[in-house]
Amino acid sequence: MLWSHRWLGIVVGFHFVLLGLTGSYLVYTEEIDALMKPDLKVASAAPVVPDLDQIVQNARQGLGVDSNPMRMTIASEDSRYNHRIMFNVPKGEQKRRFVTAYVDAATFEFKGSEVFKETLGGFFFVFHHDLFSGGTGRTIVAVTGVLSMILLLGGLYLWWPGQGKSWKRSLRYNKQRSFLGFNLELHKFLGFYSLILMCIVTFSGIYLARPDWFFPRGPGEGGGPGGGGPATSALLSFSVVQPSLVSLLEEDQIAQFRIDMKDNKLMGLARDPEHGISGWEWDLATGELLNTKLVKDRDFKKKFGDLQRAWHVGDFWGELGRFLVFVSGILPLVFYVTGTYYWWKRKKKA
Repeated sequence: MLWSHRWLGIVVGFHFVLLGLTGSYLVYTEEIDALMKPDLKVASAAPVVPDLDQIVQNARQGLGVDSNPMRMTIASEDSRYNHRIMFNVPKGEQKRRFVTAYVDAATFEFKGSEVFKETLGGFFFVFHHDLFSGGTGRTIVAVTGVLSMILLLGGLYLWWPGQGKSWKRSLRYNKQRSFLGFNLELHKFLGFYSLILMCIVTFSGIYLARPDWFFPRGPGEGGGPGGGGPATSALLSFSVVQPSLVSLLEEDQIAQFRIDMKDNKLMGLARDPEHGISGWEWDLATGELLNTKLVKDRDFKKKFGDLQRAWHVGDFWGELGRFLVFVSGILPLVFYVTGTYYWWKRKKKA
């Protein structure tokens, strides 16, 4: 077990480190972006009740496009950030090039735009998600997750006090005289006390990378941001649904909108940190509320997926959860450095 733990850590551990560090950055990417680009990301004043038509129109004009948005993230009343409106703006041979327009949450003024994949956060996200390789990359990420789970549980096996070993001594940090001993003790101590957190984040990452390993995909699942299918050429209006949206928006129940241009529908999504995602669907032609998908009505598969997402990004535990997930991304680097250093020094002495 020691041999396999050592070499699995050296080979797989490096990828695990990169996934952890990029994941830690992504936990606070919104806050980091706000510090780096305050004029683009941060609202000039407290947000007002959003007028979707005005927001989308100003985003269109700012980008110089005459098309429908694919997704909208609307700032809540107590948020400090701007509205984000995503459009597909092809360029050259790039047929799917998603550009996000930022509209001031207080004045509805167009603030600027960015191509997500060309930002630092976008670069880290795509690497973390699929290694720039689509489905193949997601499989590699999932396999790394499985091997990392084996690595974590193998570490628990090696740590476990056997016959003649003291549980009291194993459960505490024991001061060491040498730097080599310090590395090993730190490796064991942090490994044991972070094991549950590391397993939760790693397992949820495996699920998010390859959910089809757990539940076969149904027909129509796995579409793109706009819902797939041929898009309507007419510019959509949100005025007919605005009255029914106002109360939900004021109560901060809706965080994000997706536009299904094939069926002319607006889908509002709300993420509840404790329970998952609820959704509403409106017909953009008539303003009729077509469907309400509350958390309690979602099937086990979707609830399980919501839970894994909440665990992986830390939403399940609020701000404390986000911090813990951030720390869980740093720990693989600590394990890799302390474990490799201990192995290297022992190898030189042998």
